[in-house]
Amino acid sequence: MPPAYRKSQSRFSQFITMFSSSIAAPLDPPPPTLLELIDLIDKFSIGHSTCIVIPTNTLFSVPAGFPVNNDNYFPLLIGDDPRPHGFVLCSIATILPWPHAFQITDSAIHLRASTAAEATAAFQLLINATRNVDPIGKSIALPSEHFLLPGQPFLGETVHIERFASSIFGIGTRGSHMTAYVRGPSGEPDDILIWVARRSPDLFSYPHKLDSTVAGGVKASDTPLECIIAESEEEASLPRELVQARVKHTGVVTLANRNPRNGFFHGEILYVYDLELTADEKPELGYDGEVCEFILMTWREVLGRMQNLEFKPNVCPIMIDFFMRHGLITPDNEPRYVEISSRLRRKLPMATNEFEGR
Repeated sequence: MPPAYRKSQSRFSQFITMFSSSIAAPLDPPPPTLLELIDLIDKFSIGHSTCIVIPTNTLFSVPAGFPVNNDNYFPLLIGDDPRPHGFVLCSIATILPWPHAFQITDSAIHLRASTAAEATAAFQLLINATRNVDPIGKSIALPSEHFLLPGQPFLGETVHIERFASSIFGIGTRGSHMTAYVRGPSGEPDDILIWVARRSPDLFSYPHKLDSTVAGGVKASDTPLECIIAESEEEASLPRELVQARVKHTGVVTLANRNPRNGFFHGEILYVYDLELTADEKPELGYDGEVCEFILMTWREVLGRMQNLEFKPNVCPIMIDFFMRHGLITPDNEPRYVEISSRLRRKLPMATNEFEGR
């Protein structure tokens, strides 16, 4: 075989080997976009608002794409209020030990109560009985702190329900998130550093995931601000006086999600706060054991870790909101800026206050 031919054959073999390797090796998927990060925890389509007839023949605006009535969920109605306050999975509705105060029809579940106290008592009776129902009883085996029903069906009165039971009835919950940050030497937005909490590996939900600096569910007895002040002390050892003097309420983020494990609907109202710290001030591990460390990150590192799915899912919209408010994400560098902004404050399918839709 001529040397020139052998050399040509060798090069051809090398080319085939390289080409085969490039085919066999899968390309790394691109990192999720900001909208895809929101989609992880806000799974219901937005669409245009549509009116769905609730059994009382009153119209309430519900986002298109939300399944109601015979499509997986029963709307939960309370008292004389025609607005839905939750959405109960049909398969769960058939196994719950409903007390007499609840009327079940083929289109809705209606809690017949004339006062908030009656409604609260009826929910508690149902929850206590449900603790013995498999498989969902395990999730509420122990009593939990009480949250209030956001829509407040009785004007001037609040209905309370155990926190862990709210998901069974598709009732929206309220939470508060605070992002503590430090300005870099230049003072420019791009130099902002963010204190990120890492959740304890012993937590039941999202163990060891990255989280907001401070966050917590808003108890029925607290305001969103009181929640942040208390959680700042418990989780991050931030002095109450410091937080009270400097924390700034910056808005709200709303999310609607279907739990991928059990199908439960969950609406979230998240009150958002910022706390600017100096370079000498920092959060320390608190006494409640829910955080195992605090990490100071550049905003670009936070974004990268979000795209690596290292964060608790509902924290990603909180961080995206922070980036937008501080001029880190703008219409100039994000083509879907308007859509992202509207997704962070989406219309929820249940009432969120006592006046909405009345």
